[in-house]
Amino acid sequence: MDKKKLTSKTAHLMRILVGGYLIYTTYTLIEPIKESTGTEFFFFLAAAIVFFIIGVILIVISALALKNGNYIDGSKDN
Repeated sequence: MDKKKLTSKTAHLMRILVGGYLIYTTYTLIEPIKESTGTEFFFFLAAAIVFFIIGVILIVISALALKNGNYIDGSKDN
């Protein structure tokens, strides 16, 4: 039987913090996006979108794992 590799509770908490930092970075890119034109505009916009999406994904997946106890020493550790 294959046993899923689970991460620790601390790793999930760190992923939530990193996700929050990426969302904060998206917020700080708003001003450069407003001031930029041409190629810079698209670069900053693309970076902001990617940072935001990755940040949200990290937060949601890690929060669900913590909620469900899917971590080492969690209540649903199989």
